[in-house]
Amino acid sequence: IMINEVSPNNKKSGDWLEIYNNAETTVRLDNWILADSKNTFVFPETYLPAKDYLIVCADSAKFGRAFPEAYNYVGGLGFGLNKVSETIRLFNADGAAIDSMGYHDLEPTDSVFTLNLLLPWLDNGDFENWEVLPGWGTPNSANRYYVESTIQARRELWMQVGGAFSVILLCVMLLYFRQTGRL
Repeated sequence: IMINEVSPNNKKSGDWLEIYNNAETTVRLDNWILADSKNTFVFPETYLPAKDYLIVCADSAKFGRAFPEAYNYVGGLGFGLNKVSETIRLFNADGAAIDSMGYHDLEPTDSVFTLNLLLPWLDNGDFENWEVLPGWGTPNSANRYYVESTIQARRELWMQVGGAFSVILLCVMLLYFRQTGRL
């Protein structure tokens, strides 16, 4: 379970953050704790399916109006997320630290932005693995960089397959013409 996206001081939807379950099994989050330096949020009875996202937001009605396509979120985050500096920690029901991320000294702005973990297998405790993006964010879905890098990797794979197929086809054609005496 990891913190994957953070939307601080968002007037349209209220503050929210996204956690991602990278495991192969559903995780029960009852009594898990999300905390900043002064406040805590205790998860109600909540399940996070394998390879899926959960949004924790300040106001679920406001968030639902802003993101009607969102499907997995809980409201009641009783503290705001600072736009300039914040440390967020996630603890399981036994109090063991599960994840944390922080950002410090971001350039103050009135614009809406989100902080996005570049790839889900990177250390999200290292701010170098995050990007600040303008806009409302991508709740309940993969972050932009992950999607773009996945598409690029598939494109490169198909280019390699296409290149190999072309070479094989050329060799077969050469053999055919050689065998039939047309070459």
